[in-house]
Amino acid sequence: TGARVADLLTTTDNVTTHAGLASLYGTTAWDGTGTPPSFPTDQRAGLLTRAAFLVSGDEKTSPFHRGVVIRRDVLCDPLAPPDPATLPPDALAPPPVDPTLTTRQRFTRKTDSPGCMACHRLFNDIGYVLESYDSLGRHRREELVYDDSGALVARLPLDTTAVPRIGEGPDEEKVISDPVALSQEIARSGKAEACFARQYFRFTARRLEDDPD
Repeated sequence: TGARVADLLTTTDNVTTHAGLASLYGTTAWDGTGTPPSFPTDQRAGLLTRAAFLVSGDEKTSPFHRGVVIRRDVLCDPLAPPDPATLPPDALAPPPVDPTLTTRQRFTRKTDSPGCMACHRLFNDIGYVLESYDSLGRHRREELVYDDSGALVARLPLDTTAVPRIGEGPDEEKVISDPVALSQEIARSGKAEACFARQYFRFTARRLEDDPD
């Protein structure tokens, strides 16, 4: 009762009653009564650090996908779709696995041209901060690299420090080093509340907003 959108983004309460999911989070399952257990405070805070948001369709993460969802659906910042006529060959294919490179390094290399970064600067770094979680949403401090047969071929150190450009003015270039700080910055910006109101209107009215709205 009385909770705010900011609380949804920053709470450390873990209300899952499923033992397997609680184990993934590194905590205990809630029995449904009393105060729920808490996430490790240096690992998770709020909706954007939950497995349901982070899970992907295979063993690899996609920092671009995670970043786009937050930029577009949580912050309601506009993202123009790429012009198909200007895309280089295989531009939309994920970069191939390389046992010497982390996912961040591979994706950074793929979009390091000025033409790509004009748009990718808006969401790449958000996704790079979320590389603290693997494709199942498990918190990690190193990246395990597997080949196509499923064999582990490398363990690589993670770098999740980035400039996600959540705020405006001086805050636009603020450096974030972990997902908890990212969630706090999104909550602090006030943009998530405005976006929540917009998305709620679209869902309930079943149309996009216009000027009279």
